[in-house]
Amino acid sequence: MHSRPCQVEAGVRDVGSRTAPSRRWHAAVCLRIGRWGQRRMPVLIMGDMSRPTRVKGTASWATSPGIRRTMRSNRSADTVPERALRSAVHALGLRFRANHRIEAAGVHVRPDMVFTARRVCVFSDGCFWHRCPEHATDPKANSDYWAPKLLANVERDRRVDEALRSEGWTVIRVWEHEDPGEAAERVAALISLCPSRRR
Repeated sequence: MHSRPCQVEAGVRDVGSRTAPSRRWHAAVCLRIGRWGQRRMPVLIMGDMSRPTRVKGTASWATSPGIRRTMRSNRSADTVPERALRSAVHALGLRFRANHRIEAAGVHVRPDMVFTARRVCVFSDGCFWHRCPEHATDPKANSDYWAPKLLANVERDRRVDEALRSEGWTVIRVWEHEDPGEAAERVAALISLCPSRRR
């Protein structure tokens, strides 16, 4: 293990030597190397290998740097409402698989909780991202970006629901504003109505 690992690693040529000759070259996707050698996010660099520079992509859709930071920090899995719902369901003695991949009618999906023996899928949906009928908001800034994106989220949800139900799955969707304890009771009640298919 190197005490001071190289700054970048490239597939085009070996850059392990710090004395590698400086020359122009075509753009290549490289990987940052962490302190202990683990690979980090890909970085597109080009030009002089001794002084790599990041190639900037297209302009960000965010209307300000603050909004960009906020949106990039949003989690796609293991959100606070999701974890609270899982904890409440677990407290009722129910066991499940988290983010278990399911393929149904050509659709690949990872529900937040899956009860495989009962063929029940539970989704914890954010009010903003999935257009909650009570708390959905229409962003005024950059509406040309957000309107079709949020609509596509809702349409995808409906396609996923239809695909899962066509394969015999029961789909439960819980909004983030719902009380986790009450939602867990609803999940438990629906699961009790679904016969186990375990052989």
